[in-house]
Amino acid sequence: MSNTEKYLANIKSKVGVCPQSEESNRMLWMILSNNHNVLGYMLANENKHLKKKIEGIENELRMISIPHGMYLGWLG
Repeated sequence: MSNTEKYLANIKSKVGVCPQSEESNRMLWMILSNNHNVLGYMLANENKHLKKKIEGIENELRMISIPHGMYLGWLG
């Protein structure tokens, strides 16, 4: 389970706890407005992490697909 899924599950569990609808709506609004930046930050961090993984895999594929010294000496 990713951090985002855990975070959303936590929000849903907190919203379901309030018995009165007015308090529940107020709490939901506070959670969504105050923690919106937190959710965006978490998604941005996961995105950066995935981009780094993709770049690493692409670099490994380049090293595997082009044998060392393949084009040396063929320039002239």
